Amino acid sequence: MKFLYINNIMIDIYIISILIIAILCYSIIKERRELGCYRVSIDRQCNDDESVYVKNTKMEKNDNCNDLLERLGSIVSYHEKGGVWKRCFIISAICVFVIYLVYNINSKFDNINYYFILFLLTFTLLYFYHNYINYHHFRRLKNNAIEILTEIKKKCYK
Repeated sequence: MKFLYINNIMIDIYIISILIIAILCYSIIKERRELGCYRVSIDRQCNDDESVYVKNTKMEKNDNCNDLLERLGSIVSYHEKGGVWKRCFIISAICVFVIYLVYNINSKFDNINYYFILFLLTFTLLYFYHNYINYHHFRRLKNNAIEILTEIKKKCYK
C-alpha cells in the first residue's frame, strides 16, 4: 500500500513538473516574440522598436493630429499590450530556482546570513528586471511621447 502511495506521489510530481516546464517554455517563447526577438544568435537578436510595447509609437513625418493622438494613446496603454502573466511566471520560476539553490547550499536556515543572501539575490533579480524594462521600453516610450507632444503643439494648436 505504501509503495502505491509513493508511486502516485512521484507521478504527480512528474506531471506537475512537466506542466510547469511547458508553461515556462511557452512563456519565454511568447515573451521573446513580444519583445521583438526574431532569432537566437550571438549577434543582437532583439529589436526594441519591433516589440509590441514600442511598435507604432514612433512619430512619422506625415502623421496628422489624429495619428499623433493614437500613437500617444498607444504609449500610455503599455500594460495592456502584452501579457503580464508571462513575466510574472518567468520571474516566479527564477525566484523559486534561486531559493532552491540557496537552500541546497545549506539546508539549515538557522543563520540570518542565509536569509540576507536570499534577500540580496531576489533584490538583484527584481532590480535587473525593472532596469531592463526601463531601458528597453519606458525610455523609448517617453522619448516618443515627448516628440509627439511637441509635434501636437506645433501642428494642432497653432
